[in-house]
Amino acid sequence: MLRSAESPGSFAVNYAILGIAFVAEGISLIRAVRQTRAGPREAGLGFVEFVRTSREPATKVVVAEDTVAVVGLVVAFAGIALEQLTETIVSTPPRRSSWAASSPTLPTCSGGTSGIS
Repeated sequence: MLRSAESPGSFAVNYAILGIAFVAEGISLIRAVRQTRAGPREAGLGFVEFVRTSREPATKVVVAEDTVAVVGLVVAFAGIALEQLTETIVSTPPRRSSWAASSPTLPTCSGGTSGIS
């Protein structure tokens, strides 16, 4: 469903929040890369190959998480910029999946009763 953008002033807020998040995640990624950089030199491997083949899970997790976070922020920035440029918001109505509607445990998990004794 397409509809026109309602409040163009909110773009500044969106960009500010993304900018703050980008700086925080970027600093974290730079620190993770700097701390990990000594390993590939000692092993005689490239950085990506070292991270892929490392047996230390912390190396993989920190570098991967920070990289994905920065990429996600770039995608979010691109989405907001496209929304601003095209002046349209693309939204889809929420759908209930069939398993959620028929699941007897879903109401129990959310604090209700499932009706099963």
